[in-house]
Amino acid sequence: MLSAGAQLLIKHGVSDVNGDTARLLATLWSWPLLAGVGLYLLAFLLYAYLLSVFEISYASPLMVAGVTLLIFVAGAYLGEGVGIVRIAGALLLVAGVFLISLSA
Repeated sequence: MLSAGAQLLIKHGVSDVNGDTARLLATLWSWPLLAGVGLYLLAFLLYAYLLSVFEISYASPLMVAGVTLLIFVAGAYLGEGVGIVRIAGALLLVAGVFLISLSA
């Protein structure tokens, strides 16, 4: 979930860049980008801790839960299109994580 929040913050921070390298460099010290990097650092530390406690085959799929949430939040917060195919894909991801969690 932390990495999903980081992605949203970074997307917000670079939304006006439009592929312009100079604008990207000027945006590097904006609060959304710095907050996004900070959340990625926290996500990394949490993931490293989870790997110390759980098998990687169990811990890694849990990260998919954040990606699934991100699909819906990006639709609501960023106005990105969330059609039936993306919803179906997200549901398949959730089903896969659920099945993997049963084997732990």
